[in-house]
Amino acid sequence: MIRVLVVDHHPAVRAGLQAFLLTEPGFVYAGDCDGGASLVSALHRAHPDVVLLDAAPRRGGLQLCHRLKQEAPAVKVVIFAAEAIDELLLPARLAGADGLIDKGTGARELFESLRRISRGECLIDRPPATVLRDALARVPADQRVLAGLLLDGTPEADAARALGMTVQNVRHGVHRVLGAWHAAGWA
Repeated sequence: MIRVLVVDHHPAVRAGLQAFLLTEPGFVYAGDCDGGASLVSALHRAHPDVVLLDAAPRRGGLQLCHRLKQEAPAVKVVIFAAEAIDELLLPARLAGADGLIDKGTGARELFESLRRISRGECLIDRPPATVLRDALARVPADQRVLAGLLLDGTPEADAARALGMTVQNVRHGVHRVLGAWHAAGWA
């Protein structure tokens, strides 16, 4: 059984996903929250395998994803976005998301994606070099090497060693990059 925690600021979206999850064999609706301060307590209360996380840019969903992956690294995080999926690809990858799914996706495809992610598959592809180059141009200059390593799939601990940094400094750098993208309206 795959335990799913739903994080979305819209109560109707949470209720709809609850109804879907309750009807699908192999899934357990582990609970929901609207994000923010309630996320950590919901995470510890629900013990999910997968968190389906709203990526509303105004609400800092990608920074929340990065924080969630630090709090519970084994939990799979799926960014659930209403729009701009292509624009969220790199920020979601940098934030540590395991998948990126459009809210317009049908139920069958959503469930299959959640199954694959729960088995350990990452549904965010490595970006093409041109996309990576363009994304790095939006990163603060002092964070470009770090962002490049992480977007290329280097684990935070390996990036820290390669750059002579602590893992905490790497995580702070990720928050700076996500914050810059968020402020620019890109993530």
